[in-house]
Amino acid sequence: MTEEIRSVCGSKEAAAFGPFCDWLERLYRLEVPSFIDRNYDSWLDIARPLSPIVDLVRMGGLRRLHSVVAGYFSDPRLQRLFSFQALYAGLSPFEALALYGVIDYMDTVEGVLFPRGGMHSVATGLARAAEKAGAVVELASGVERIVRRPGRDGAVTGVRLDGGEVVKADAVVCNVDLPVAYRQLLPELAMPRVARRGRYSPSCVVWLAGVAGGVAGGLTGGVAEGAAHHNIHFGQGWEDSFAALM
Repeated sequence: MTEEIRSVCGSKEAAAFGPFCDWLERLYRLEVPSFIDRNYDSWLDIARPLSPIVDLVRMGGLRRLHSVVAGYFSDPRLQRLFSFQALYAGLSPFEALALYGVIDYMDTVEGVLFPRGGMHSVATGLARAAEKAGAVVELASGVERIVRRPGRDGAVTGVRLDGGEVVKADAVVCNVDLPVAYRQLLPELAMPRVARRGRYSPSCVVWLAGVAGGVAGGLTGGVAEGAAHHNIHFGQGWEDSFAALM
């Protein structure tokens, strides 16, 4: 990567890549045990212990991601390359806090793996492991309601399927959007304010297109020399596009 940056963007930018990766790694090593791999029962838990927050502030984790990246690289192409990962969290690099640089670390330093058999193999592999452990996987079964005991604090007892069948359970894991869960699956409960006031926003617009031949050289051109199978193209209206999307 350093040599690629040197050949395309120059020696000064290449020299900044090492220190930038060092910063990303320090950020990652701090955030994973102290913030990401933790449960939070209240806002006070964030400040217990206090030292990781102090370290995060010292590292610039509460600054804007684009500003921190621009402090390492002056080339706009590199600024985009090492900050667009905020989109994975649905955020603009200009608004995202620098603590989201942990995504950049996993993307740039650790690297991205593609599962054998494609992304679908992850789901099928998890299903096989669950069935091996005794779970029963039931597909194409729509859920009409999450069933609870009476009262505001009534415990969940299972789910009612579209056909009326009730499946009893000690716990229910629901991964739909929170407002949808309250409106459709738990209509008897008052929706939390954070869910009522939330505003949906796309992090990107995705086109899935089947094109004969290569597209790296443009939709009407051929494959550019040396192009890989996975290419990222940034538009000219970089900051304007985030304002329009978000």
